[in-house]
Amino acid sequence: MKNNQQNSKTRIAVPYYGALSLPHSGLSRLFFLADVCIETRSIEKICIQVWNPKKFPNLSTWMRQLGTEGLICSDNPSHHETAFNSEGIWVQWRQEGEVHTVIERWLRSRCKALAFNPEPQGGCDAPGITLEPLWQLC
Repeated sequence: MKNNQQNSKTRIAVPYYGALSLPHSGLSRLFFLADVCIETRSIEKICIQVWNPKKFPNLSTWMRQLGTEGLICSDNPSHHETAFNSEGIWVQWRQEGEVHTVIERWLRSRCKALAFNPEPQGGCDAPGITLEPLWQLC
């Protein structure tokens, strides 16, 4: 089980082109991984990872090995959600925009959900979302 420090942090994957499934190509292979601090509502780091299906045939298992807890994509809901959920990864569908935009939107929705049960130490009362990503290959 995670301690309080770990509960305030999460890793979210966002497909580079927004969509999990690409026409004529199958599943996306290029993903942004964002380390997000929920308590401070900030993105601590964003890096790019390349999924190699020949080395790791199961995308959801590969993402779980990278510590991913959530996936945000522009696709409509699909059968892929079952595989992600079985690895403990939540999926948020139909989210259009740049990586920082979709994560910002997710953070705002999370804070609204916590309005009835606010986190200690300010949680969502913290200042606005800080976007100082470190773009790099992981």
